[in-house]
Amino acid sequence: MDLEYFVEPVFKIDFLKIKCNDWNNKKTNLKTTMDQFAEIGRKEYFYSNRDSCTLDHNSLSLLIPKEIELLEKAYGKINITSVWSASYGLGQYHPPHNHGAEGYAAILYLDYLPDHSPTIYMQPWNDDMGKSVLFKPPVAEGDIVVAPKFITHYTEPSKMQEAKRIIGFDFLIHKKVK
Repeated sequence: MDLEYFVEPVFKIDFLKIKCNDWNNKKTNLKTTMDQFAEIGRKEYFYSNRDSCTLDHNSLSLLIPKEIELLEKAYGKINITSVWSASYGLGQYHPPHNHGAEGYAAILYLDYLPDHSPTIYMQPWNDDMGKSVLFKPPVAEGDIVVAPKFITHYTEPSKMQEAKRIIGFDFLIHKKVK
């Protein structure tokens, strides 16, 4: 008697990456806009304007309209709940953290050189050998990456003199009420 079996994942976590179109123009406009909100030091780790940036869904939609449209094609109607930038100079990093239990966190790589380190994501369960699993996506300047807000992520200390700068934004998905 032949035995049949199958193997399939029990869980999966979606990860989205978008390449911004017309990047040079968008970069200029994004930098001009984000520079209106001063980044302050977060201990010795990095600089951010998370507490002072007042951009909202409408503001970001004007700056990266095609990319927001693509997010809504992937996820349905979204509501951007916060926008900020963060910069990392030599030796600076972002300790492991997450953004809460509900929704998604996006990172747009605004100033990013090939030798900069991307954000590293930690799988929320160990592998079958009891080890942590890390995901270090290949990214370039002008890329937007999106993962669920509950995923712990961090950056390694920067080894470069040139600062890496990102724009982060969190969003929720509008739920349809039946």
